[in-house]
Amino acid sequence: MKKRFSIFLVIASLLFLNACQSSEQNTAASGGEAAAAQAVEKAPVQPRPQPAKETSSSQAASAAPASTVAVAGDDKAMQKMVPYEEGVHYTKLPRPFDTGEKNYVVVYEFFGYTCPHCSNFQPYMNPWHKRLPDNVKLVRVPVVFHSSWEPYARAYHTAEMMGIAEKTHQAMFDAIHKERKGMRTIEDMAQWYHDKFGVDKGEFLSTAKSFAIESKMAQSERMRAAMNVTSTPTLVIDGKYKPNPRALGSHKAVLQASDYLVQRSLQEKGLAGKAAE
Repeated sequence: MKKRFSIFLVIASLLFLNACQSSEQNTAASGGEAAAAQAVEKAPVQPRPQPAKETSSSQAASAAPASTVAVAGDDKAMQKMVPYEEGVHYTKLPRPFDTGEKNYVVVYEFFGYTCPHCSNFQPYMNPWHKRLPDNVKLVRVPVVFHSSWEPYARAYHTAEMMGIAEKTHQAMFDAIHKERKGMRTIEDMAQWYHDKFGVDKGEFLSTAKSFAIESKMAQSERMRAAMNVTSTPTLVIDGKYKPNPRALGSHKAVLQASDYLVQRSLQEKGLAGKAAE
C-alpha cells in the first residue's frame, strides 16, 4: 500500500511540472512514449516536459519575491542578492530576440488556449500582468504546436485586432477548460464570440481570414522559433531570459523569478526607476 502511494506521489509531481509541447519535441520520445504522444495529439495536448537541468528542492523553494530585487546594482550585485542561477533557474538565449523596443522591457507569454497548463497558469499570470511597471509590456503569443491549435491562435489574433482580447482572453480559457465548449473551427469560435460578447460574427470571420491575421500568425511562428519555445506556457523576458518552471517548482516561483529578470532587463536598458516615455 505504501509503495502504491509513493508511486502516486511521483506521478502527481510529474504532472504538475509538465507542459504542453511541440510535436517536434515529442518526436524525440522513444518507444511507448512516442506512441502515447501520437494518441494525445488529438487532445491536442502532449504532456512531455522540456528537458531541463535539475536543481535541489532547497534551490527550487528559495525563489525571491520582487521586493528583493527592486533596487539592485550591477549584474554581480544582483546575483548576490537573489538565489537565481543562470542555467538552472533560468536560461539566457544565445541569440537574443530583438524586441524593437528601447523604452520598454517586453515580456512574451507563449500560450495555447487548449493547453491545460496555460489555463492553470492564468490565475497567477493575470494579477502579475496587472502590476507590471508602466515601462514593461506584456505581449501574448499564441502558438500552433498541432493543426488543431490553429483556429484558437487565429481567434486570439482576431480578438486582439478587434480590440476585445483583454475582455475575452480569460473567458476563452474558461469556455474550453471549465465549460467544455465544443469549439473546433474558427466558425465555431466566431459564434461563441457573438453569443458571449455580442461580437458581429461576419466581421469576426472576415477579420480572422484577412491578410493581416495571416501575417500575425506567421509572425508568431517566427517569434516562437527565434526564442526556441517548445512548450507552453513559456515566458521570455525581453527576448533574452526564460524562467525554468521545472527548476523553480511552481507558478508563483516562476513569476517571482520573472520579477527578478524584469528588473535585470530594466537595468540593462537603463530604464530602472524611469517612467515610460
